[in-house]
Amino acid sequence: MIHLTDCMMVSGTSHRIRAAQAQAALAADPNIAACDFCRLDTELGLDVA
Repeated sequence: MIHLTDCMMVSGTSHRIRAAQAQAALAADPNIAACDFCRLDTELGLDVA
């Protein structure tokens, strides 16, 4: 699960990544999803199902 930096739904250990890394991860791996709460995909201008 990938979140925005200020997302309240982050739990456990988190690691910062750049926007380009998040875009690549969301596009390349169907097992990686954007958080439904903070909507990182919308923030990045992606249409991720």
